[in-house]
Amino acid sequence: AVQGVLVRDTFVFAGITIAHQSFLLTEFEQMWVPEHAWDGIMGLAMPRLAMDGPPIFTKLLDAGVNPIFTFVPDRNSSQAELHIGEGGYSNFAAPGTLQWLDASSDTFWTVEAYVGVSHPVVRKLLIDTGTSLLLMPAHDMAAVVHGLAPPPLGDRCMIDTRLAMVFCACADIHRMRPLHLYLGSRRFSLEPEDLFEPAHVTLGGNFPDEPACGLLVSVTPSERGAAWIVGDVFLRKVVTIFDFVHRRVGFAQLTADQPLHAWGAWSTNLVGNFDMSLPARMQLIVGTSLAIALAVVSCSVAMSVHRAQRHLERALVQHSYEAHEAI
Repeated sequence: AVQGVLVRDTFVFAGITIAHQSFLLTEFEQMWVPEHAWDGIMGLAMPRLAMDGPPIFTKLLDAGVNPIFTFVPDRNSSQAELHIGEGGYSNFAAPGTLQWLDASSDTFWTVEAYVGVSHPVVRKLLIDTGTSLLLMPAHDMAAVVHGLAPPPLGDRCMIDTRLAMVFCACADIHRMRPLHLYLGSRRFSLEPEDLFEPAHVTLGGNFPDEPACGLLVSVTPSERGAAWIVGDVFLRKVVTIFDFVHRRVGFAQLTADQPLHAWGAWSTNLVGNFDMSLPARMQLIVGTSLAIALAVVSCSVAMSVHRAQRHLERALVQHSYEAHEAI
């Protein structure tokens, strides 16, 4: 959470000048990570969520810039990048892989797609570059956990109800199943190695010496309903494009000559720095929904843990004994 003073000033970045742009000068910050590598938050939500005046994408239109935001993942040779304008993705999207999905909401960047491990189901996906984890309702999280790690693999998975997160034995990760997102006509997959990170602790309980890996999935805040919030766990693997004029989101595989860089533990790399050639090397976390971005520095879990941890624990227990919709 942050508090501060709302002000207006001329905003200059990447050779673009935006006059009378509103922004918040923070005076109080309550962050999940006290030391962060960015200096500000820029929201890219729809006009209905604009808190003071037109959102930045309408200002870009006025300045003669097509408000298309292309997020390019971190690569071996450079940091992650943000490109603004027409054709910013042409050098990064692998030929034949770009898929466009229409946004179905006038507030957040929400699309509909099939998702699942072995039995895909339709879900609304809120695409948010400011979120670190993959968030979903407790019922879906239970189904996904059991899909990724069916018995006996799941026997060595435990839930931390305080964090609303699942931890499994690191030695079992390579034998687990991938999670698929069917975007347009193409399947994008999150392998087990994409979904887990070493937690640098042991499982405890019946496995006191077993190194634990944390599942980078948690519970959607209750105010987001049944939608999944798709954050960095997935977006760091693909080129993501937000087209404001046509109200659509594009996804593409990174070109073969732009190999992905292996990120470190999620706990120390919540947000990639986007090189936007800003004066004084200003770095922004660009959140596709400002309301979420203001809170996602705490992995978007802080809003939901206290309300959802018992629900999640109950859902995981029930899923072990009852027939739920398979994912």
